[in-house]
Amino acid sequence: MKIFKYIFNMTLTNTLISILVIIGLVWVSQSFRSIKFILEKGGNFFDFMKLSFLSMPAWLSISISFGVFFGILISFSKLDNERELIVMKSSGLKASQLALPGIILSLIFSIVLFLNLHLLLPLSYSSFKKYEDHIRYRSPQNVFNEAIFFDIDKNRTIYFQNKNNKKLISGLFIQDRNDKENIVEIFAEEGSFFSKNKQIFLVLKNGTKIISNKGNTPTIIDFDLDTIPFKNLISSKSNNKVTRVIEFNELTFFQLVEKSSLDKKTEGKYLSEAHSRNINAILPLVFALIVLSLILLSHSSRTSNVSKKIIIFSFVILTQSIVIITKNAVTNNTYFLPLLYFVPITLIITCLFCLKYESFIYLILNRIKLKNA
Repeated sequence: MKIFKYIFNMTLTNTLISILVIIGLVWVSQSFRSIKFILEKGGNFFDFMKLSFLSMPAWLSISISFGVFFGILISFSKLDNERELIVMKSSGLKASQLALPGIILSLIFSIVLFLNLHLLLPLSYSSFKKYEDHIRYRSPQNVFNEAIFFDIDKNRTIYFQNKNNKKLISGLFIQDRNDKENIVEIFAEEGSFFSKNKQIFLVLKNGTKIISNKGNTPTIIDFDLDTIPFKNLISSKSNNKVTRVIEFNELTFFQLVEKSSLDKKTEGKYLSEAHSRNINAILPLVFALIVLSLILLSHSSRTSNVSKKIIIFSFVILTQSIVIITKNAVTNNTYFLPLLYFVPITLIITCLFCLKYESFIYLILNRIKLKNA
């Protein structure tokens, strides 16, 4: 019991540290995109932190899987290097008993990851996309980007050169095609946005309005001040159900399966995403068993330690690659769906068998060595 607690506590500590390190690395890599987006849309530090928090469940898939892998690898490599495993085995403990703390720990994190992928991820990612749209459209001056032609609707286009600050823009051009007989083009030196009752207004200063008619000479009107309303632009842009494509991460397992039955062309995409969540949830257990089997069932030596780590990393990378390749295969052909489960489940059963029947494995390995000799 004391040995179990000793191994479990050490492995838990290393696993948590590994998960935090991986989350930190992912956070840094994703922060550049978030910061750029927030700065462009006039956001603040609170917006950045909220978007990061809502993104966290999406990062946990890779963070937990490889966090468990590195945590168990570090812990059992330390026990192996310091010859503690030899002492424990000499006292009568079997490989399955020594592996039990790592198995239980990885099983706990697999359950956590399963709940995260099936329950927390759809909710958080949907909130993330909605809040991202909220940042994008909450400030009228940030609905439009500088130096980009923006179609307000089917009949109106706006363009401006610069944002002088959060309220003022300069070098404006607007084309209005609502009247089929006349095309209105407006040029203005500067303008400012303001919103009222979920409607955006643009106040133009020092501009020229050109009204073109097919059969007549264009009418040119200079003005000092003009106000243009953009009816319901905020509400229409923030209506996610109308304008935003719902991504896979926003759907639950059952919603993905339901959508897969609606169209044969997209059936594979939805099924591969739905069932890959189950596979990703058991990867911490798979990676842990690979590490435990190869460390506990091998002899200790300086050379073998190096080779063991190479073999362990190779197995883990190969397993992850096979899962990705199989998922892509299911996307194109749903007949490969059973294969998505076959590889990780086979690895789990094989590793558990090797740990349980340690003496039988040693007997086979010794016979192979005798034959080769």
